[in-house]
Amino acid sequence: MLFFRRGQAYSKLGRGFNGICFMINDHDAKVGLSADEKFTDLMVIAFLFRKEIIDRMDEFNWGWQTPIMVPLLSRGSITLTNAFNMIISKILVLAEKNDLSDQVQEMLDRGSIFQEFDSFLPLQIKNLLK
Repeated sequence: MLFFRRGQAYSKLGRGFNGICFMINDHDAKVGLSADEKFTDLMVIAFLFRKEIIDRMDEFNWGWQTPIMVPLLSRGSITLTNAFNMIISKILVLAEKNDLSDQVQEMLDRGSIFQEFDSFLPLQIKNLLK
């Protein structure tokens, strides 16, 4: 039973990496965003990275050298280390460019911004993130 749960979670991890990469690329393509829109976009990206990637990796403790398919990052499989580093660096660069480094770091560290954001999410959305 645990084997199937781990496999299902690993599949979600790959889709999570890919989805967050798509969101980052989409954010980069947007022109003329207000400061509030930039803040919201980055907070959603950081929140999802925390929930979909960091929390899932912590829960299942996969080896960092485990291969994973993330089509928006690479044609073939890459290691979890590479996928993680590529995405987190993109998030941190976006945060730096938009002067939101502290807020994004607090979200990634499950700080007060994370707790506040999480408390406002509807239950239906939270259930999708499980």
